[in-house]
Amino acid sequence: MNPSTNPVPRLFAALSLPVPIKEELESRTRLLQQKLPFRKWTHPEDIHVTLFFHGPVSPPLVDKVKAELADASRLYTPFELAMQGLGTFGPPHSPRILYAGVQGDVRSLSDLAGAIHRRMGALGFSVEERPYTPHITLAKRYEGDGDPKAILQHEAEEGSFALPLPWLVDSITLYQSHLNRSPMYEPIARFPLNHE
Repeated sequence: MNPSTNPVPRLFAALSLPVPIKEELESRTRLLQQKLPFRKWTHPEDIHVTLFFHGPVSPPLVDKVKAELADASRLYTPFELAMQGLGTFGPPHSPRILYAGVQGDVRSLSDLAGAIHRRMGALGFSVEERPYTPHITLAKRYEGDGDPKAILQHEAEEGSFALPLPWLVDSITLYQSHLNRSPMYEPIARFPLNHE
């Protein structure tokens, strides 16, 4: 994983998903694409659970970000999460974001995200004041004429997103965003959790 030559990279810290989980999620998402008209669907390689969004980071600060993420990762042991259910952000009849829910050991996830937020705040990054809401973004900008609520409820309760899709969280990944590229997110560093 090599950093790009972009002088002011746009970064975020996240949990990556194992390849088999991404492949299964891609298969489930293809079924949704036939039923829900969203303008943009997330590239399978870009699937992740965001921990902290940094935005543009000056090169001298990148090493400090990496050092803090490395320190934070050593304080947590691996834990299990699962993708299950569906939700939206924005108006219910015209959602901005379609996401898959995150279940499992959300306490460990929230603790980890909170620790990273505090560390990044100490480095001078703007920290989100709203409660942390873990999710996996699947699509953006609904373009349908009808209210998607019934379809979403069916898929979440009886369809392919009713079945949990578990995985083991064993590392934190630092990503760089590349606008107008697909996939958009490049992993530039990985920080294993403490496996003792």
